[in-house]
Amino acid sequence: GEDEKQVLSFVAEQTALAIERKRAEQALRDSEQKFRALFEATSTGVMIHDEQQYLEVNPAIVRMFGYGSTADFAGKSPAATSPPVQPGGIPSSELARHHIAECVKDGTARFEWLARHANGGDFPVEVILTRIAMGGRQLIQAVVTDISERKRAETELRVSAERLRESEARFSAAF
Repeated sequence: GEDEKQVLSFVAEQTALAIERKRAEQALRDSEQKFRALFEATSTGVMIHDEQQYLEVNPAIVRMFGYGSTADFAGKSPAATSPPVQPGGIPSSELARHHIAECVKDGTARFEWLARHANGGDFPVEVILTRIAMGGRQLIQAVVTDISERKRAETELRVSAERLRESEARFSAAF
């Protein structure tokens, strides 16, 4: 009687716990699949890194930097994917440490950066760093946008404005 009830109650509790654990594991797998799909499918360059190297990189950033695969790009450091010196004369390694420290301290950092393509050419990017907790570690997510077109348009606009000023000056001098 009473012993059988206790055994059945115990078995029912254990079964319920096992079902709940399976549901939680499935929910975690579903969540990981959604994260992976977003990370892989976005057209924006995204990478996860620690203070030394890129740990996870998405296909968009691999294409942006001209590498053949995520395996070719993961494991590299900001210094390896940048020219030795940034515009303004500051060594890339020093400036990278500064931006990473700012992100670790404030939770985020946003800046323009000169990146180096796998073919050796340099190109301007905008970087947004965000501090994230992942697997019990403090890591950094970098969202990277190639701003080459924007920089070209800004230069063309400056050149056009300068030409206009020169034309106005000549016109004023003529009359």
